[in-house]
Amino acid sequence: MRKRSFVLSALILSQTLVFANENQEHHHKATNISDAITQGKINGGLALYGQSVDLKKQDNDNKDYAYGNAHLTLGYETNPLYGFSIGAEFKGNAKLGEKNDGDYIYGAPFQNEALLSQGFINYSVSDIVNLRVGRQEVDKEWLGDNQEAAILDVSALKDTLISVGYSRKKAETGIDLSEHFYKPTEKGIYFLEVENSSLENITLKPYVYTAPEAITFYGLKGNFEVENLDLVLHYATSNVSDKFEDGNVEDNSILHTEASLEIIENLNTNIGYIKTDKKGGAGLMTAYGDNISPFEDGFYVYDIDARTYYAGVSYSILDIDLGALYGITKYGEENQKEKELNISAGYNFTEELNASVMWVNVDTDKNDANNYPNYNKYLASVEYKF
Repeated sequence: MRKRSFVLSALILSQTLVFANENQEHHHKATNISDAITQGKINGGLALYGQSVDLKKQDNDNKDYAYGNAHLTLGYETNPLYGFSIGAEFKGNAKLGEKNDGDYIYGAPFQNEALLSQGFINYSVSDIVNLRVGRQEVDKEWLGDNQEAAILDVSALKDTLISVGYSRKKAETGIDLSEHFYKPTEKGIYFLEVENSSLENITLKPYVYTAPEAITFYGLKGNFEVENLDLVLHYATSNVSDKFEDGNVEDNSILHTEASLEIIENLNTNIGYIKTDKKGGAGLMTAYGDNISPFEDGFYVYDIDARTYYAGVSYSILDIDLGALYGITKYGEENQKEKELNISAGYNFTEELNASVMWVNVDTDKNDANNYPNYNKYLASVEYKF
């Protein structure tokens, strides 16, 4: 009964908030605290999600599992007052069912039923300076998901965006899992990114990240766009602290290149290659997030001496989005292989309501990806956003 009440209450609340938000759009900057609050912006969503994993071989330690989840997101941010605004976002989850006891907790995992996913103070000056402090969503080269961070973006120079900041904790939370905020490294991580697009058709992004007493790494990412072709070349290398894990982790490096081509309108294809260091891989770089691996799972992409080849295609017709991705990762001294196939389809009923399904097939020589043998995974979701 509690689960049904959660979903019903969420539906009623979301419709109420949509109506309220329609009457509270930002028409002008606030001139007092009352305006800042009453003219604030509300957003959120409600989603139903299901996942099923079928293992090709089962034993006492590894069994098929499945679970369903109802997910609610509610967010609010005040209208800026003298450049300052305050925002917060809560996410809630309720188990809809599971195949075996513990599938919902350990299969994702869902570590909490409710989480303050965002809670921040934001200060901005026109489109030149933006400073956000607190829990927030982040999308940097090696900083992703939700972070407890302070991040400053400055675009005072023409065609240049400078981002600098510090993160103390991170968490990944969404319709399919919800983590507590935790420390990937004891003293957090500092970063500096400079993105410049002054050259025609070329964007360059040099950066440096440093996690004290753990790792410091440097990188350069370049994008070249011409007509329907987009090329990416990205390289990063690191120095690992001797104090980290008693010096057992070697220096890391990674190379990524990808070519994307729009063949005809709404039909796109891409091919890519990822290479990691023979001694240290690139796993430690990903501690606070990543955006290189294209796979739904891809357990060995950042492993030691991993070489990944992949190709994909996507097509949109009417309100339907179709996608396919296939890749092979070779890794380790024995040149083992992991093969992964992702097939996806989505349908947009409206701008706010969509449904999607995905099939994931993983086949690895080692038969221990994430401690599971080879498997098929099925994902399905319906999501409403406002």
